[in-house]
Amino acid sequence: MEKAVRILSAVLVTASLGGCGPFTKLPNIGGGNLLGTLPSTPPSLELRGFLPTQEGFVGTYHGTAEYGHQEELVALDEAAGEARYLVRGEVYDASGGEAPGDHSLKLRYTVRGDVLSRTLLGAQRLMDNRFPELELLKAPLNLQTQWTQTVRDQQGAEVTLDCRVTADTTVDGRRTVTVRYQARGGPYFEERTFRQGAGVVSLTMPFISGRDRFEIGYALADEFSGLRGKLELEAYLPPLGKLLRYHGLAEYAHEGTLHKVSANDVGAVYEFRGELTDGTALGGNIAVRYLVDYAAGTVTEQVVSNSRTGRKEVNSLLHDPIILKLPLTAGQSWTQTVTVKGQARTMTATVITTGVSPLSHFSPVRPLDRWKPYVTVRYVVEGVSGFFEHTYVEERTFQQGVGMTGFQSLMPGAISMSAAERQDPWKVNEIMLLHTFGYGLAKYEVFGD
Repeated sequence: MEKAVRILSAVLVTASLGGCGPFTKLPNIGGGNLLGTLPSTPPSLELRGFLPTQEGFVGTYHGTAEYGHQEELVALDEAAGEARYLVRGEVYDASGGEAPGDHSLKLRYTVRGDVLSRTLLGAQRLMDNRFPELELLKAPLNLQTQWTQTVRDQQGAEVTLDCRVTADTTVDGRRTVTVRYQARGGPYFEERTFRQGAGVVSLTMPFISGRDRFEIGYALADEFSGLRGKLELEAYLPPLGKLLRYHGLAEYAHEGTLHKVSANDVGAVYEFRGELTDGTALGGNIAVRYLVDYAAGTVTEQVVSNSRTGRKEVNSLLHDPIILKLPLTAGQSWTQTVTVKGQARTMTATVITTGVSPLSHFSPVRPLDRWKPYVTVRYVVEGVSGFFEHTYVEERTFQQGVGMTGFQSLMPGAISMSAAERQDPWKVNEIMLLHTFGYGLAKYEVFGD
């Protein structure tokens, strides 16, 4: 048994994704195609419902003996009576580069009529790569659904599979179906579970080596799966329900926790619920929502309430700003109309720095967190009275797995600066920093609320 596990560990292996352009379609001539008009049954909507609906959907799978792979839907095309889904990805190389072979992954799902099939176009290290062509689902799907298919394995030998639906349930509001593919006349089988909108969510199959025989498989890791925008943006949110404490200038402080309000395939809503705990002893509760739009690649901040001031503001003067927008690379910039001091103004936001250690001196984050990527964004609004050069400026730093670690904003009032100092950008920045309000993450509790 141990020998078999060692063998399995050596050959099972995940990582970066590739890309691909759209499928090539047959040219249309006179409303038809070069092959003429072929009778066809439209691809089953029931079966299509068990596949991702948008390009950019990423599935991350973890399995037996450090196995794992990640795949992405890179092209979705419908032509000639069939729907085709091109997937690219890579299988984890658990050996650190020592295992031979190609770890890239390329496959296609096709829905034609009442059949959903899978074609392997390059899957040398995929765990379940025994059959290059395989019918996965057949409509209508119910507990009476069963069929037989004859396929060829990697060596070209014919194998007859008796297939049947063994479970049809609803999990978290989504239909989930399990199918068993049993090789006739032998012990080999494959069993897959499919979930609406996600595709395959688990696989079970036997591993046979000599006298050793045991089940292996993999399952979808939901927390690392979804639209690419979801994964990249939500990486910069703090853990849900974990206490975050912020301290800053003039004994300022607030603390609270982040909660998920709602989520679906296109976005999610989170809410930070906390209280003001600064030295004024005035107290007060605050609630701030974060609207994540996966397709647009944005996070929008909306203040719900501030019981101390009665205004929908918590330190920032910006109402409903887009605080993050993909791609999160240095120089990335976007504009948005926001409300500042009751007037509509144009905000320009720019990613000014990215890196792997926090910038803010207000933020004594635990040592392990210092190696998590961060991004700093500057938000500038011109035409705001009461501020230096009639310009309001604030900056925020976000860190993966931690959330916002630092906040700074220009305070109102005149700033004295000589003509010579105005010619030196570094001096201007130094003087303006002396006129900023700021706070940072002071305690990040991973365990306990």
